Amino acid sequence: MQALKNRFGWLLVAGFILLYLVPLGQRPLWEPDETRYGEISREMVETGNWVAPQFLELRYFEKPIMGYWMNAVSLMTFGDNAFAVRFMSAMAAAGSAVLIFWLTLRVLQCRRTALLASGIFLSSFIVFMIGTYSTLDSMLSFWVTAAFVCFYWLLEASNARSRAIRYALFGIFCGAAFLTKGFVALAIPVVALVPFMIVQGRLLELIKFGPIAVLAAGLVSLPWAIAVHLQQPDYWNYFFWEEHIRRFSADDAQHKAPFWFYVPWLLLGALPWTGAAIAAIKSKPWQINKDFAWYLLFWALMPFLLFSYAKGKLPTYILPCFAPLAIMLAMGLNRYLDQIKEQTQSLLKWAGWINLVFSGLLLVALVLAMLGIIGKAPLYGLSEIPKMVLGLLVFGSWAALSLALIKNSTDKPLLKLGLMPVMFMLLVPFLAPQSVVDTKAPGDFINNMKPYLNDDTRVISQEVGLAGSLAWHLSRSDIDLWGKTGELSYGVGQDDSQHRLIANEAIALEIAESLKDGDVAVFMRRRERPTLEEIPAPDQEFRQGRYWLFLYQGSQ
Repeated sequence: MQALKNRFGWLLVAGFILLYLVPLGQRPLWEPDETRYGEISREMVETGNWVAPQFLELRYFEKPIMGYWMNAVSLMTFGDNAFAVRFMSAMAAAGSAVLIFWLTLRVLQCRRTALLASGIFLSSFIVFMIGTYSTLDSMLSFWVTAAFVCFYWLLEASNARSRAIRYALFGIFCGAAFLTKGFVALAIPVVALVPFMIVQGRLLELIKFGPIAVLAAGLVSLPWAIAVHLQQPDYWNYFFWEEHIRRFSADDAQHKAPFWFYVPWLLLGALPWTGAAIAAIKSKPWQINKDFAWYLLFWALMPFLLFSYAKGKLPTYILPCFAPLAIMLAMGLNRYLDQIKEQTQSLLKWAGWINLVFSGLLLVALVLAMLGIIGKAPLYGLSEIPKMVLGLLVFGSWAALSLALIKNSTDKPLLKLGLMPVMFMLLVPFLAPQSVVDTKAPGDFINNMKPYLNDDTRVISQEVGLAGSLAWHLSRSDIDLWGKTGELSYGVGQDDSQHRLIANEAIALEIAESLKDGDVAVFMRRRERPTLEEIPAPDQEFRQGRYWLFLYQGSQ
């Protein structure tokens, strides 16, 4: 049995390398997130300014610095490529899985449950999608997970000195989380741990030792906080009010959504394990260790309610809730399988049915989209038959494993569940239709246009997302904006940066003035060709999908 558990541990490591790391560079960077985070870190390395984030040489105060530091280190290690931009997100997911394993093994003294918890976490749909995509949420989730793991460890401290040291370590992790995504990273442990300590009757302990954690978090955060204030005095005013207060509570908050928004995303994000929760709950896993079960419940539930209450919502925000959910599921499933050894029926059939409905609906939708029955046009072109076959293989294999679980839910049910998303995880870089790539990933188009651009060509973009892609692929940050400012409205609104924005009605005059000094390239993303009333006729024009380049040749 021990040899089997060891093999599963190595299989988990090999699976992470094969399914997370190997595909990272196999697909182009997607707008707007990946090119934005890649470009901000590239500019950090290029300029040597490791204090104040900037995007297209403009002030960009939406996030703190830690995520950009980590990405910048990755770029310095692996070069300016898609693998490097996504690498830290993947390693953060791996780090969270290791912490989940360590905590579960330490508390429950069961290697099978600990390995299962890590496996559930890494194979969950939302963990994989965020962990192989460049955002800051996977890194935030890692630091939050580290903080919660450390806090449970400090509860076991046998003396005041040990407890004080562990509170300090907890504070360091909270400080790192703050440096990754701001004040919300501090709110997550507060809303979960204060109620837990009250329930445990240990609130006085938290009051006594909590200041140590606060001091440690401050020592981690303060050097950069002071440095960015000295370099950009308005940073904290903008970051606190615009990125926290307004996003959390304002009626016009960005990404506004109803209170229940995260419920379907929780169910979808936990696939293929969603249906297994029925069997896990049936086994009453809280009876294994009630204090630990309460801890996991507060860890998962309270941040979920916090994010649900906030006006601004994105599916990625609830990622920190999935570490405790994975542990709870592993506890319940391990106990449940021990209870049904002599039975022929299993509640895990529900997991099979839920996955069959999910994969079956996607399979049918894929076929209908291929035929053009749904959507404005067929999803794939005739030249993309291999992608069609891969898509059918991905969801067909998921459905086949679901059927196998329904037919026999007592023979290796966890193996069947764990294998369901494998083909998706392995092949997802190759599934995107060209029509989608032409809309969200302009890298090929930009690279094809490089021969037409000189070092002194003025490059103008009609939107921020495209501007980020241009800056990344051209390795130049002096991309000017035409008409739309998006998340750069603060940056271009500053006195020393207003010249970087061209008003819609001023484009013709701006092009004419710039042609005195050299060529002008205007990049756009739109379905139809712009009219002469919008922009002057170019000397050359190029198009790929929705992307356009209008090239004007200067007098130089």
